Amino acid sequence: MPHVFISYHKDSSREYARKFAKHLIDAGFDVWIDDRIDYGTEWERVIFEEGLDKSAAVVVIMTRGAWESVWVRRERQYAEANEIPISPLRVDDYIFPPYLSTQFVEARSWQMPPVEFLDYLEKIGVTRRQDGGRDVAKANQVADKPSAPPPARAVRQAKSKPSRRPIWAGLAVFLAVGAVILVVALVLPNLPSGNSSPTLSPQPESTEFPDYNATRAAITGIQPTASAAEPLPDSIVIAYTVDESIVGINSDGSEQITITEDGSAPAWSPDGSQIAFMRRSGATDNPDIFVMDANGMNQINLTNSPATDSYPAWSPDGSQIVFSSIREETGYAEHLYVMNADGSNVRRITSNDFNKNTDASWSPDGTRIAFTGIYNGRDAVYLIDIDGANLHLLPIEALRRGESCTNPDWSPDGSQIVMTCIWGLEFDIAVVNIDGSNFRRLTDTHMNFHPTWSPDGSQIVFRSTPDDEESNLYVMNVDGSNLRRLTDDPALEFASDWR
Repeated sequence: MPHVFISYHKDSSREYARKFAKHLIDAGFDVWIDDRIDYGTEWERVIFEEGLDKSAAVVVIMTRGAWESVWVRRERQYAEANEIPISPLRVDDYIFPPYLSTQFVEARSWQMPPVEFLDYLEKIGVTRRQDGGRDVAKANQVADKPSAPPPARAVRQAKSKPSRRPIWAGLAVFLAVGAVILVVALVLPNLPSGNSSPTLSPQPESTEFPDYNATRAAITGIQPTASAAEPLPDSIVIAYTVDESIVGINSDGSEQITITEDGSAPAWSPDGSQIAFMRRSGATDNPDIFVMDANGMNQINLTNSPATDSYPAWSPDGSQIVFSSIREETGYAEHLYVMNADGSNVRRITSNDFNKNTDASWSPDGTRIAFTGIYNGRDAVYLIDIDGANLHLLPIEALRRGESCTNPDWSPDGSQIVMTCIWGLEFDIAVVNIDGSNFRRLTDTHMNFHPTWSPDGSQIVFRSTPDDEESNLYVMNVDGSNLRRLTDDPALEFASDWR
């Protein structure tokens, strides 16, 4: 029977997707969700042929991670091409740019959608049963599992004649058995007695460089003593997010180290000794702003609030941190807050009527902040003084054409801002002067996000998914030349920062 297909980003909305699926099943709808299902090499075929082709509706759980997910985008495009109705579900204040002018389902603060949405699903053809629905993907996998093999006796009885083996096969077996007997005869007399302790021969020292990934357990969220973690090498200059882990890498991609396995959106302190980042915590599993040493040690929760706190950025002198937060006091709109580096003196600096104020980047002189807000229903880059005064739109060509721009990062000399802008269905990296002049596009490779300047202002690192390939980190010169890939990992990589 026609079911509901749930499209979501595992790292940003897995738990909600599970609860939403159960909500629909309890209401009588069959649901297809890929959670906890393992089809091995058949995975992609099953998603499209079983999940989408047989669905009567697709619900997209909108989060920032889902927007940047290659899989969610493919599922959306497939549904659109096959005219399957799509219902965007708004669980926080992030809205997919194509859906800004579309009717979406309100479920902010991660609530379940209203009962009217269930009626809508039934109206567009999703079967609803009084005795409850089912998890179609899980049920199909159970049905597809091969039956257990028959008992050995039945197998022997079914054989009509013995198989033929060449003579050399029997000889090989004979020689193998003889070799085992010889080894036992030689080794057994030399084994230690029951009360003696065996000794190990000393191994030669390795001449290879140390594998810093082997120390990842010593620098994760469960902290050992300070002496247990190794210092982060000075060569590791870029920190970025892989799913919900923070990884460090050098500027040519040849050395990678897992800094912590629980965190995202890293931001280096100005002196490079600490990293501010977001991490889920508490009973509600909501993101808070943490700070840790560069090697992942001494993780401290700075915000520790029931709010959703994200995307921190340090002031140039290292004394303050700006971050985004969705709080009850603002009607659950996303606003910018500033606090001291120790978490004290938290204050809100935006007071506009935008539902979104995020992606903050501090000016090198410490007086202003660039961030993503909303202009005519689309993402746009704004500038604001640190005290909340002088809010104004960065006047750039893309906005005049009705396009969107987001992910701003201030250049080290303070003269330019790099950002992600949308041209049609393309997301590319662009640079513009602070007064809005000399706007220029640097990439033309389909999906590019989260650009960040190198400290000397000569290069830009960003995440790219060129031509539907896997998402990886790339670096290029500030004029767009000398593009090269830094990582080669099928996992989602984003939100990088350069020290």
